[in-house]
Amino acid sequence: YYFTSRTFEAVKDKNYYITKTNDFMNRGTYYFDTDGKYWPNGKPVDPTPTPDPTPDPDRPMVALTFDDGPNTANTGRVLDLLEQYGARATFFVLGANVTDESAYLLQRMSDLGCEIGIHGWDHWQMPALRYNALVERFENVKRVIDDSVEGGYVPKLMRPPGGLRDDNVRTAAKDCGLAVIMWSIDSRDWELKNPPKILDLCKKNIKNGAIVLFHDKLPTTYTTVEQLIPWLIEQGYELVTVSELLESRGQPVEPGAEYSEKIFD
Repeated sequence: YYFTSRTFEAVKDKNYYITKTNDFMNRGTYYFDTDGKYWPNGKPVDPTPTPDPTPDPDRPMVALTFDDGPNTANTGRVLDLLEQYGARATFFVLGANVTDESAYLLQRMSDLGCEIGIHGWDHWQMPALRYNALVERFENVKRVIDDSVEGGYVPKLMRPPGGLRDDNVRTAAKDCGLAVIMWSIDSRDWELKNPPKILDLCKKNIKNGAIVLFHDKLPTTYTTVEQLIPWLIEQGYELVTVSELLESRGQPVEPGAEYSEKIFD
């Protein structure tokens, strides 16, 4: 249902997802679920038919990845785009960002066939932490991810903040059942914050097997991928998860293994 202006007139609408927020509402149009939960990002685009989840090995592939979420302002908009184009991506989340207000975004990631990985509990540099602290943080993030997805979800990928890692980080990741995932293209969205420049950088460097680093907390990232996704599809690329990409290239995901830019050349 969605409610219009101060009269809160209910109008049935099936194409939306659920949130748990209790945001204050002024005059305007608001979207809710049947239990009265508010959808803060507006009505998503009409869903396209669900694509075959098995990638076509004869097509070139790109894996878009998003770090630092979930973000209640922007992650839902990125998911809208993926749903609109029948694409998938991988989200490396921070455990501290998974709250009552944002947990529904992880459910939606799972529903769309996207992959959820671990970026850490927060953005602390992992090499500065001892083994026991790393394991504790990994397990805490695994727990909040599992609790946020109906039926549970066991992440098998992690990406350290800033890409900083050492043997201690790799060992802790392995013992927690996680592979270490890097990237082959840094969009520099965190630095440039300029959609035309970010888009140009990505277009110049994209190739089959690329893993592209983005940050879904940035509004300029949404503006960039809004243009990048249809362009990639026009070029014939299939947008897949990191695990799908690796497996299609004969690189099954193994705990403790590190998949760096060298693998994707």
